[in-house]
Amino acid sequence: MNKIACVLSALLFVLYGFLSSHPAFSQNSSPNGTCSFQTLHLPNNLGGFDTVEAINDIGAIVGTAVNFNETDDHGFLFFKGKFSLFKFPGSVLTSAHDINNRAQIVGQYMDRSGNLHGFVVHDGGFQTIDVPGASLTAVEGINDLGDMVGVFVKGTDLESTTSFLRHNGKITTFSFPGADPGRTAAFGINNRGVIVGTYEIAFMHHGFMLENGHFHSIDFPGADETQVFKISNDGDIVGTYTPPFGVSNGFSFDKGQFRTINQPNTSFNSVRGVNNRDQIVGTNQLPYKATCRNVF
Repeated sequence: MNKIACVLSALLFVLYGFLSSHPAFSQNSSPNGTCSFQTLHLPNNLGGFDTVEAINDIGAIVGTAVNFNETDDHGFLFFKGKFSLFKFPGSVLTSAHDINNRAQIVGQYMDRSGNLHGFVVHDGGFQTIDVPGASLTAVEGINDLGDMVGVFVKGTDLESTTSFLRHNGKITTFSFPGADPGRTAAFGINNRGVIVGTYEIAFMHHGFMLENGHFHSIDFPGADETQVFKISNDGDIVGTYTPPFGVSNGFSFDKGQFRTINQPNTSFNSVRGVNNRDQIVGTNQLPYKATCRNVF
């Protein structure tokens, strides 16, 4: 595994580490909610390693295209059937994590010295986003106001990450109260400033929401672990949960109600992004997009 793979595994709490190969019950658990799935056959995704992470309200999708050797990762934009790869200028590897309705894309890149930086790109103009004093920065989410959230590392301990909010150029750091030190990751922010992400206690993952300065834990009922990735401007939340002795399932959380979201005939599911049109994106064996009804 190359350096960026090692860094991201630690940085994002080994997001797919609990996706085992056992079969899962693949259907939407809500009797009144359904999703119509479309597999995204992205160009050159021969190994099935590409990931999709976000979708905006006009259906533009971003993610990361990974080659067989994990040595030439690119960010990508997929819109109206057109697949466009991009890299931060001069970078070795680039990953894209979110896109807002102004077509601003955020993510992280690795420079030629092996250092990881956050970035934002708009209309072909790239800007580095680094937390001052950090040895590693990754931008995970952006809203239409340009507010960004993500994680950073100070020093050499890649296992210890702190979340940050960048608002009007000012950085504010935070961690979920009571979480293991260095084990809080912010992944999404909506236009109301609500932040979502994942924290860890005793090696177990939990989702969280930070609203008006107050933290709320998000745990799928009966699950061993829950991870939250994105929130729409309408307040719809998506993520992944793992039941006892089971495999990962996608889920939505809206108005206090949880629903399972799984593509049929797949062995695991991770829902990574959601927009205001009740469209989601995620990854199982291959990246997918889905349009849902009565789920949010």
